[in-house]
This record gives sequence, C-alpha cells and structure tokens, in this order.
Amino acid sequence: MKTCYKCEGKLKEVKVTKEGIRVSCFKCTNCRKEYFTSRELIKFDVLTERR
Repeated sequence: MKTCYKCEGKLKEVKVTKEGIRVSCFKCTNCRKEYFTSRELIKFDVLTERR
C-alpha cells in the first residue's frame, strides 16, 4: 500500500497509540487517514483481550 484510498496522498509508516496500546499503521501525509494491517489489528485485539 503506497497511496491513500481516500485522497491518493502518500502513506508513511508510523506508530500510534490506540487505547493505550502502541501499534504500527500507515498514515496519509495529506488527509491523515490511518490504515492498519491485519497483523496489527490482531495484535491490538489480543492485547485488549477482545480475542
């Protein structure tokens, strides 16, 4: 994934904190939309005990 689906801006890999958990995501440099990989979503679910 190299471009944003919403605005077609460039994506940059960053670390963000969601509900106290640090996860990696791709963030659009233009509209700031965040995209998470399935691996990071599973990691988040396990650490928040949703899985």
